[in-house]
Amino acid sequence: MAAKRIPLISPRVVLLGILGGILLAALPLQAAKTTSGTAGGKGDKGTKKTTNAGTNPTGTPGHFTTQVGAFTIENRGPWTRKERIRGRMPDLWGTYMHGVIDFFSLVTPWTDQFLPRQPVFRRFDPRTIVQGNPYRLSPLPSLRLEGGMSVITGLPLMNEKDLDLARGRTIRIFVWMCGKDTGRGKALWEAAPRMDVLLQGTDARSVVVYRGLMATRGTFPWHCYYRDVTIPSSPVAAAEVGGNVMTDGITRERGLYLRLTNPVSGLAWFSTPSWEIVGKANTYTLPQMQDPATGSMAPNSRFDELPVHLASPKVLHRGPNPAFEWAFLAGPRRRVQNLPDVLTIPGFDAYLRGPARRDVHHLLEGVTRL
Repeated sequence: MAAKRIPLISPRVVLLGILGGILLAALPLQAAKTTSGTAGGKGDKGTKKTTNAGTNPTGTPGHFTTQVGAFTIENRGPWTRKERIRGRMPDLWGTYMHGVIDFFSLVTPWTDQFLPRQPVFRRFDPRTIVQGNPYRLSPLPSLRLEGGMSVITGLPLMNEKDLDLARGRTIRIFVWMCGKDTGRGKALWEAAPRMDVLLQGTDARSVVVYRGLMATRGTFPWHCYYRDVTIPSSPVAAAEVGGNVMTDGITRERGLYLRLTNPVSGLAWFSTPSWEIVGKANTYTLPQMQDPATGSMAPNSRFDELPVHLASPKVLHRGPNPAFEWAFLAGPRRRVQNLPDVLTIPGFDAYLRGPARRDVHHLLEGVTRL
């Protein structure tokens, strides 16, 4: 229906509207500080982990390591626990959501988050590891999910003691993801692999679900995503705040869990989950989160599709003085995949005849927001 009305609008008018009305700022983010076996900023109490939990990063800025059991994670960059904003090159956003690094977060491998009776151990993939980027090499085995699969960790990323120490604070949960031929056959928001955060309350089965913001589909390289969650000031039953009932038959203690999902097709890999407390050292302003190369606030600014650039909860802020222009509208001319150059008549026409016609989310949250 919208496609029929588009030809009635002068292409020149459409282009002028696009070129003249698209501005963006950026949203607040953060990065914390760790102390011996803990995750948090200066003054944060943090929480100690067990088994293979990551120890403190060692070494000097530029190249240091994080030990997780028998695995050594390599971190490369000029940042310290106190200073994580200066020195960020534009290509950092091609690897990290909003340019937010996970160097100082507390890593808990998948082997410490699943019960032995959960049938996911055969899906651990030691050959597909986080690599191929300038910033982090993680040899931890990844978790591989085929299309249509969804799993929930049986053991908490943060246990009851962790949650008590973090009451009233914001927690940032990181996960690395890559995909091959994912998201085919469904509309965008229903098709992309993602990580959801589940907060188990004092009752045994109900959880509050914080849906992941990632919306990258198709084939894409390793990218680090995050989700911020505020821990309630006092422990409550999840059912009291609109919690959902767990149906997998596993009784879980109070804590924070992860749900990994590949809804439709292909293969999705998840690796190196971690968390940190958000404090002064890892709080970012809106302009500090915006990708300087593309002007995007999308979780994966180089591979996300147009509705994600325009309609993500992290993208809605359109201040009068954005830090960087919306170069992502030029698509491949500005190193953005999965998006034609909608600043040209042929590119805009290709978008209308292609994604906007096939996917209702492109029509409603792509075309209508231009």
